[in-house]
Amino acid sequence: MQFQPNWAGWDLSCAALTKIINVCKHQENSTGQSVDQTSGIVIVTEGQSLFLKCAYEAQFSGINYPFWYIQHPGQPLEILLNEIDTKTQSFQATHHKNKQKGTFNMQKQAIQLKDSAVYFCAFQETR
Repeated sequence: MQFQPNWAGWDLSCAALTKIINVCKHQENSTGQSVDQTSGIVIVTEGQSLFLKCAYEAQFSGINYPFWYIQHPGQPLEILLNEIDTKTQSFQATHHKNKQKGTFNMQKQAIQLKDSAVYFCAFQETR
């Protein structure tokens, strides 16, 4: 799945001062799975910390693999973090799980202009 956010009309002339992050929200689908994450536009001053929440609920109590994806303007969706690789590019995620429910919250201590992107949390469920 690839998201193409509409970046037209954004005034990024003050982008050196302000970090803009657009976050997508995934709703429950027909399989009974759901993901609830920070949604909307999050504005963070460059150098400040960023925290994005991700809570999921699986249909079954098998093994669940959470992911954080990133998409920069005009670029394809890329995996940023997952269950195995919980640290990259100064981003870090913490996975807490209990049977069918879990969280995979992500943070970065000092956000930078190059981090302006769409962030999407998802998970893969196994039985």
